[in-house]
Amino acid sequence: MEAATKPDSQSKPRAKGPTTVARAYFQAINDHDLDAAAAMWEPGGIDRLVGMAELRVPGEFKRWFSGVFSAIPDFRFEILTVAASKENAAVRWRVTGTFDGTGKFEGMTPNGASITIEGCDMLTIRDGK
Repeated sequence: MEAATKPDSQSKPRAKGPTTVARAYFQAINDHDLDAAAAMWEPGGIDRLVGMAELRVPGEFKRWFSGVFSAIPDFRFEILTVAASKENAAVRWRVTGTFDGTGKFEGMTPNGASITIEGCDMLTIRDGK
């Protein structure tokens, strides 16, 4: 009898869980890596920013966040809590930054103000996306 068994080379790799995917998604945005963030979506998916916009991924999503980064260069998500089950994750976050960039955001000209916003994203994650 062998003390250890070798992993089956034919076995399918396990998909990443919702907490891992959610954290990687927010880190990609913090890194301003919109290609990586958009790659975590199904093509054509909709990012609903309640009361603001519905962004089709990847094009509208990337344009919107590019505008955010232009107006708020130090835009950063801090994950406060993640609650996950099966293919769902609820992420409570805090955004901080300084509205001192070169671009407008939602029609407003940067004025140097510090921002702090708290919110929650509800994510559905399938096959590691």
